[in-house]
Amino acid sequence: PNPRWSDSIAHYCHEWWIRWTGFARDLSDEEREKINEFRQTKGREPLLRDRNPLCVFHEVGKNYDGYWNGAKMLEQTEEVLDCCEVLWPDQQQVLEYDASAGHLMMGDEALVVSHMNLRFGGSSNHALRESEIIEGCTGPTPALLYYSPISKSWSSIRRVDNDGNSSDIEVDCRVRNGDVQSMSFGVDEEGTATQSHPPPPPFYELFAPAVDVLGSEAELKAENDRRAALKQPPLERLVKRAGYLGKPKGVKQVLWERGLWKEGMNLIVKADNPKGYEVGGEYCATTVLNNCADFAKERGQLRKLIESCGHIMLESPIGHPEIAGNGVEYGWGYSKKVFRRFRLQRNRRSVAHIIDDIKRSFDALKSLTCRKFMRRCRRYLWAYRQEDATTHSLIERFVKLHKCHRNILDQESAILDEEISTNSDEISSPAGNRP
Repeated sequence: PNPRWSDSIAHYCHEWWIRWTGFARDLSDEEREKINEFRQTKGREPLLRDRNPLCVFHEVGKNYDGYWNGAKMLEQTEEVLDCCEVLWPDQQQVLEYDASAGHLMMGDEALVVSHMNLRFGGSSNHALRESEIIEGCTGPTPALLYYSPISKSWSSIRRVDNDGNSSDIEVDCRVRNGDVQSMSFGVDEEGTATQSHPPPPPFYELFAPAVDVLGSEAELKAENDRRAALKQPPLERLVKRAGYLGKPKGVKQVLWERGLWKEGMNLIVKADNPKGYEVGGEYCATTVLNNCADFAKERGQLRKLIESCGHIMLESPIGHPEIAGNGVEYGWGYSKKVFRRFRLQRNRRSVAHIIDDIKRSFDALKSLTCRKFMRRCRRYLWAYRQEDATTHSLIERFVKLHKCHRNILDQESAILDEEISTNSDEISSPAGNRP
């Protein structure tokens, strides 16, 4: 690394690409004032004078401090939608995003299988919301338990005395279309907690305690002494056996209540599993629950925000930068090459100068060049839709799988160099600021 950059500060830039103009421009004072008036009616904070929602810079620190994430993307998108409502009030916007984790971020209460354990409890911080059971969420397997008011115990089979009589209470735990299924064990679950019996335990651990069984003060002290020797934080209480009330049900219990659990299922089925189960097949609990209609229809926070404002969200296919966002990846590749040319022309290394060069590299992308990139993007889209697409010359270099979708800079470098050469007179001039 260059020693002159050893004490440098890293910045992250998130710029919006507008179809008819390319990279977004700065807001005028009049536009900013109108946008802030609109945000005030929505009870939101006004935009700061030095903040342009269409072009955001973040200073990157240690331990992911300042890194771009889903929360920042959600905040910026809300600001951009406010700008759209003011600048283009009569237009429905189509916003396209790549399929990154930040863009597909789910809420803490969303129905996401990866937020669940196989069994009840666990250290997950996600409390999944209730779900209304609809068509495509249930299976044929019964979910019955039996409670004995005499022994106050649960069983998976009905117990009878010597005369063939039984005092067991049959409890049907199956959920059906129209029912609301809770994702946690609760005292007041409709249809399960009654005066005749307590809330049913997990079907696979019928003798689990309802509440946590705690250790004695002496046991807690001994455990904290052990943790202190290992330089671990002390415990406020020692749980010897976890109770199920108030705890997340887990994938196993949720599938069982839906009639979808099969004996021998695993949370994830790997290719080398000893039983020879199919990967992602009927014995993969994650796949089965993901295929349920309510889980499959769950939408990310970003999509909910955009659609609640009456706009449309699209997702770019993974591994195909040549058809993403009306040529946005070509625009990024073009601006990166221009930025590097600026750095070679100008011996200025302050953060302010670098940010200025980044903005000027965006401005170097003219409308005519944007249209060329969009036209090239549409040619790829047209080619992929043809029956003989495999023979089209434009597709030959993209038939292999790519590890990253942001690779236009390498794959289409000659096209970018040709456009820069065409506009070299304008790009070579270092003077001027961004309008």
